[in-house]
Amino acid sequence: MRSAPPRLVPLGLAACLVSFLIALGPESGEGPSAPSPASSGSRELERGPELIREYFRRWHDPAPADLDPATLSRLRAEIRALGESEARGGEAPWTCFGPFGLATSPGGTYSGRILDLDAGVGGLRAVAAASGGVWTRDAGGWQPRTDALPSQWIGSLDVHPSDPNVMLAGTGEPFIRAGAGLFKTTDGGATWVNRPMSPPPATCFRVRWAANGTTVHGAFDLGYYRSTNGGDTWTRFLDLGAWPSDLALHPTDPSVLYLTIWGQGVFRSVNGGTIWNELPSPDLPQTDLGRGAITICASDPDRIYVTWANAASSLRGVYRTTDGGATWTDVSPHEFLWGQGWYNNTIAVSPTDPDLVLAGGGELLRTTDGGATWTGANDPALHADFHACEWSADGTQVWVGHDGGFSHSTDAGLTWSAAENTLPITQFVLVGASPSAEPFVLGGGSQDNGISLTTDGGASWRFGHGGDGGGFSVHPTDPNVIYSTAGLYGGIWTFRRLRSTDGGANWNHVDGGIGVGSQWWIRVRNDLEDPPTWYSYGDGYVYRTTTGFWFGMNNTATAFPHFVSELTASRAGGNGGTVYACLDSAIDGERLRVWNGSAFEERSAGLPSGFAVRKVPSHPRDPDVAFALMNGIGNPGQKIFRTTDRGQQWTNVTGNLPDVPLADLVAHPTDDQRLYLGTEMGMFATTDGGGTWARWHDGLPEAVVVTELTYVDRLAETGEFHLVAGTYGRGIWARPVAPTATATPLPAAADPSLRLEAAGPNPFRDGTTLAFSLPRDSGVTLRLFDVSGRKVLDVLEERRPAGPHRVQIDGRALPAGVYFARLETELGVSSLPVTRLR
Repeated sequence: MRSAPPRLVPLGLAACLVSFLIALGPESGEGPSAPSPASSGSRELERGPELIREYFRRWHDPAPADLDPATLSRLRAEIRALGESEARGGEAPWTCFGPFGLATSPGGTYSGRILDLDAGVGGLRAVAAASGGVWTRDAGGWQPRTDALPSQWIGSLDVHPSDPNVMLAGTGEPFIRAGAGLFKTTDGGATWVNRPMSPPPATCFRVRWAANGTTVHGAFDLGYYRSTNGGDTWTRFLDLGAWPSDLALHPTDPSVLYLTIWGQGVFRSVNGGTIWNELPSPDLPQTDLGRGAITICASDPDRIYVTWANAASSLRGVYRTTDGGATWTDVSPHEFLWGQGWYNNTIAVSPTDPDLVLAGGGELLRTTDGGATWTGANDPALHADFHACEWSADGTQVWVGHDGGFSHSTDAGLTWSAAENTLPITQFVLVGASPSAEPFVLGGGSQDNGISLTTDGGASWRFGHGGDGGGFSVHPTDPNVIYSTAGLYGGIWTFRRLRSTDGGANWNHVDGGIGVGSQWWIRVRNDLEDPPTWYSYGDGYVYRTTTGFWFGMNNTATAFPHFVSELTASRAGGNGGTVYACLDSAIDGERLRVWNGSAFEERSAGLPSGFAVRKVPSHPRDPDVAFALMNGIGNPGQKIFRTTDRGQQWTNVTGNLPDVPLADLVAHPTDDQRLYLGTEMGMFATTDGGGTWARWHDGLPEAVVVTELTYVDRLAETGEFHLVAGTYGRGIWARPVAPTATATPLPAAADPSLRLEAAGPNPFRDGTTLAFSLPRDSGVTLRLFDVSGRKVLDVLEERRPAGPHRVQIDGRALPAGVYFARLETELGVSSLPVTRLR
């Protein structure tokens, strides 16, 4: 059974992060649970790294934040069955625009979260990005090595001690995201092979080669595993129902190694990992233990250091032994974990000086006297939240991995540089682009790395301003004017709005007129007019501005029943612009408010019950057309709905799309049958208005997480239309979309009474009955498609009169699996997933 993350309680105030964590009960007997924040409408949102989990909890709802491996595997299989789009129109592939390092002032460079490092004779050889894969360096710079893997989430990596072409990568970041297992390469990352483990763990804390190059030790969420044949096969030797969060290998005696076991203590094996015993020293804490980290000195193996978080994730203590673990001394500094010890806790002793130690948590500390005194590192090349530390063999160089990438010191940790921290692994949550200005102005808000932007089409990037980043919106004709949002401010605005009028060089707060706003990841949008109207929100209210001072569009008498979770605006048309406010609610009649020119109306009728609306992206050209993307997982066949009348009626255009978490959609500007969809599991496209979908992924990493789409429309000027995709861990990408000579019109909106329903049974074994009702006579076609979009059964094709109808389906010849029944009439289209059991 898969382990649950640690139980956390509110504690900790940090220099730039505040962690409010909540204590929850056990999950299904699997042990203590990680934070599972409730709706933002009912309480103040947590802050700190647990917001990573909150971000995905909201996206997956009603499924959990940390999807289980079986669900991820099923979704990957369904996606593979779709195949790659064959109707790309000759477009070039996706291209990464960066950021290739975010220049900060003075002298720093940020990228994204690094969880593990490997240094060799020539310096830093490989890094593991939390959601950006494994990277190694060659003469051309940093290169991605795991783009073909089914997971980009890497918990740990290690390079063979004598052959740099051989590497192991353990996927899955503990407590954040399940991976797809452990992978091995023998050709420097060109190809990888999955190495099965039993039972299969979901995440990896640490994987390390022994000096002999054949034995490998691994700390995974399901226990300690060992391989004696270079990682090809594995055996689990320790399962205490808790997590071995770190390991340390004796530098000269391969039979001796150590583990820190969550909630239990330091364990030692003296027979190479077969048998483990807890160190019984009374000098070590035996209770109130959370995540631990451990390090052993290469030149003095009796010198070991361990740092412990307590069960509440603040500092339990730092301890030193000089006799191989027989006795220990408390050498604790101040609380440097910042109440986030479940997330950031690392320690590393110099291989040549047993008194020189670096300890990382929220901040980085250094001692040169074995822990008697500690000094905090204060260098612009460092970033908060440290996850890994690696020394060179001679002890002169050291690297640290943190939420901003990695930093390098050539004087044993006295001063630092981030000049080589140029990996495009920024975790963007929201992105924006100049819609038509030359050159591309791209930017966005990211986890841990604030607002970043480029004003020269990706040639150089800079760090705009700090905090956790949110919305980013560029003026449609003047790219010097940019609005953004960022968090960590506190007060009545958890996230604040900022405006730049000089291309992002300087920013000013523009929150005048906004009431209390306690949500995270606030959006800001504009209607693409000249001059534009800008829109934002706070709690249950929507605001607009043309000057920077905001005016409420709904006053206290018409406050929404739930907080706003997403906001979009169409181009202004003949009836003015339309604003779509998605509410943080799955309750029918309380999900989607649409501005009708004078007031907001609820327009979620016709959308599937029980699910929130994640976003309503509007058409690039037609203000009447928009698409409702349903949130979460658990509603197959009911994911995407189109409106041609600003939300008064909705037509299902899900087609054969798998039940993946949706991010965003962009309609082709001149061909209404072509739609482009970003999801948590990559990009998709349709050329028939949503009847059949296929992967549209050429150039992107296989398992990239797309978080938001935007576009650059230059059809009138240059004949070009570019899609722009923000990703969670692989930066920002762009791709040209082939224009069409003439527009293909949309089919008429479906009559709201037209709905295909399962009269039962569903799932079925031998057959099932489908029902629908026609408001007037119509030609009717009913077919069955498999998940790849291939037609498998013609059920009905004839003219039917008005009234109710029932149609029987004989499914005995169908293989077991999920199918999509598609009803096409002159009144519109409706589809429904059906499942045949074995």
